[in-house]
Amino acid sequence: MSSGAIRRRRVLAAVTIGAITGFFTLGLGGRLAMFGFAQLTERPNVWTLGGTVNVGFAGSVAGVFAAMLFVLTERWLLPRAGVLMRGAVFGVLTLLVLSPGIRPPWPLTFALFVPAFLAYGTGFVAIWSYWRRRAGNWTNPDSNPARCNGDAIAVTSALNHSDKLEVR
Repeated sequence: MSSGAIRRRRVLAAVTIGAITGFFTLGLGGRLAMFGFAQLTERPNVWTLGGTVNVGFAGSVAGVFAAMLFVLTERWLLPRAGVLMRGAVFGVLTLLVLSPGIRPPWPLTFALFVPAFLAYGTGFVAIWSYWRRRAGNWTNPDSNPARCNGDAIAVTSALNHSDKLEVR
């Protein structure tokens, strides 16, 4: 697999994960933040299906932009940290980059949107990490344990149940 194909595969995976995660966390989570804002500021709260779909779509678009940010910064984004720590840091980074789009720019608004961005960062990094484990080494498709016809599972099973390595 060429390096260009590997790059395209990574970007496509990031955009897909970012759009789906963004819809649920930034879109629907943003809708909940808007509801909280309306309740706390005693403004009228109007829910419509069209408005919810619009906000969900905006969350998907924001998720795609944030996913591209992740692709660009992944190697410097605490590579040895766990999923929760990397996700939280990525969520804060996403909040800092995308926060100019939050209206009105009041401290209450930011406080209500922080959980949505933390959920996005953590969810994105968790799904990305899972996908990377499942994809294996992108330069060698034969390195993926899922494609080894059970040999890797037998070796793992043998290691777990014995001190000796028995390859079946």
